[in-house]
Amino acid sequence: CIEQIEAAAGASPDLAVELLLGPVLTVALALRSVWCLHASAVVVKGGAVAFLGDSGAGKSTLAGYLGLQNHSGWQRIADDVLPVELGKESAVALPHFPQLKLPVNEQVGEDCPQRLPLEAIYVIEASDHAVDVGWHPLDNKTATLALLSHTVAARLFDANLLRRHLSFCVEVAACVPVRRLVYPHRLESLSAVQTLLEQWLQP
Repeated sequence: CIEQIEAAAGASPDLAVELLLGPVLTVALALRSVWCLHASAVVVKGGAVAFLGDSGAGKSTLAGYLGLQNHSGWQRIADDVLPVELGKESAVALPHFPQLKLPVNEQVGEDCPQRLPLEAIYVIEASDHAVDVGWHPLDNKTATLALLSHTVAARLFDANLLRRHLSFCVEVAACVPVRRLVYPHRLESLSAVQTLLEQWLQP
């Protein structure tokens, strides 16, 4: 096994950290059947909720906004990358993954559990043309395709990892609700998004 890695002379320390905690660690986790979703995420009521979306869709903004609503029980656990694995009954999120875009004081604290049940996945569609906030469930095929296209470093997987990754996405789509979340692409819409999510979380 690899015990030590040394950066080449003159290499940027920041770049070395980004590479090690990016594609290198991501592929290493995939070999252990832990797959990193390109997602932001929050925890509420003991369960994780993930947000997928293209760059600029607003997934980091939404998770950051919800994370500020401490009085409502929300806590941000991922800004850009969320490792997920399959548990005995459903998918499990692993929140203690370094979030390179966040400062140290905004990383997940030690009080957060090591593993959290993944309660739902939302594919964000923040649109300048949307009028209302709403969501609708995705069928298993569409959900699987969304998970496939929002997995970090999947382009680096060999044929065996690609097969395992496909199987993982199919299983997650079958056991975790995956929904498309639509709302106007404006900051003032986020409170309405929070209200919608909290309505879904009602027992």
